[in-house]
Amino acid sequence: MDLANISTLKSLVLQLNQLSGTLPPELGNLTQLEELLLTSNNFTGEIPATFAKLTALQDLVIRGTGLSGPSPFGVSLLTQLNELIITDLNGPTSTFPRLDNLTNLDTLDLSFNNLSGPISSSYDGLRDADYMNLSASSSPVNDSGAVSCLSSMVCRTPLNRSFHINCGGKQVAINGSTYDADLDIEGPSKSQKGGANWAYSNTGDFWFSEKSLSYKRSIQSCFAMDNEKLYKSARVSSISLTYYGYCLANGSYTVKLHFAEIIFTDDETYRSLGRRIFDVYIHLPELLTLSFITQTFTAEVTNKTLEIRFQWAGRGTTAIPFYSVYGPLISAISEELVKPPDENGSSKISGATLAGILAAGVIAIILALLLKEKGNLMELVDGRLGSDFNEEEVIVMIKVALLCTSATATNSYEVLDEKKLEVMRQYYREVDENKETEIEK
Repeated sequence: MDLANISTLKSLVLQLNQLSGTLPPELGNLTQLEELLLTSNNFTGEIPATFAKLTALQDLVIRGTGLSGPSPFGVSLLTQLNELIITDLNGPTSTFPRLDNLTNLDTLDLSFNNLSGPISSSYDGLRDADYMNLSASSSPVNDSGAVSCLSSMVCRTPLNRSFHINCGGKQVAINGSTYDADLDIEGPSKSQKGGANWAYSNTGDFWFSEKSLSYKRSIQSCFAMDNEKLYKSARVSSISLTYYGYCLANGSYTVKLHFAEIIFTDDETYRSLGRRIFDVYIHLPELLTLSFITQTFTAEVTNKTLEIRFQWAGRGTTAIPFYSVYGPLISAISEELVKPPDENGSSKISGATLAGILAAGVIAIILALLLKEKGNLMELVDGRLGSDFNEEEVIVMIKVALLCTSATATNSYEVLDEKKLEVMRQYYREVDENKETEIEK
């Protein structure tokens, strides 16, 4: 590689070029390099281990490149680093790299690299850094169904069956539904209760911004559609934006997510070159390349809460039409219950079960009446009781019970099917005949 032969090179900026292929290990020969920026490309493979030889580096930024982890083991050798940003690496889970001797670090971002395990004591010396982001769960999806921070929420009854949010905008009425306003003051790391049964949180800060950025965006022009008011504003985030619904009735919900790209344009200007790509997590991740879209999902609420997360995928552009214009963007959210669970739950008796119980009861009554007719009511007593009971009292109790099952007190057979009675009589005749035959033998 020709670049690797420029031994006096101090700054190498390759970001926003949509470059592909692997990074050549020969880049490690640029030992006088002080700045290396590789953001927003389509590389493959891992970060070369030879980067550990770039000991003069002060700024290393590898964000949204398509590269795979783990982070280079020798990063602790880059003792001159003021800024270390390595994010969004693909690949399997790995441990946090050691950062011994990086005492000059002002900015550290190792987010979304599938890092896990204990954080080394080498990070203790970075407590005074201006910014540190170690968001690095190996599984960004909350599979538990319940949102932990809302588990102690006291819900009033009846529970809510819907919510509607005009993200980043004012309250509007669309097709008979009122979309709550979402005008909270923005911030790089913010969580806030919104309407009666929803809240949101934002994680991440826009770096290298050339202007004061808002985490809400809006436009003045209108779209030619009935619900255009939903698409005139949006809430954005540099890394992760999460909306929470709580105090919801359990059941199946239809979730509609409304997106409209209001920063990039669809024309032949420079602004049209931008690309926004992010993930949506409700139950399973969906990868979206945003333009103009309404996406519908089905979600099951089992613990009165629902989490909808939008997360930057480390892909797309980051500096078109200006720096720090990337990450998830959402215009509106609606959620409505379409199929509530059985209010009585598993305690409800099915028709088949009830029919079986009634049939068994009728047969028991028939059997008891026949035994009474034959003078053998004591056969109804469970033999496991032995002889520890008063036989006269038992006979009285059984007769009272049979009397209660009669339609009238004078004729206990009126409630019975005569054909069934005849079948039962025939059965006992055969039993008696069999007994007499055995005795004769």
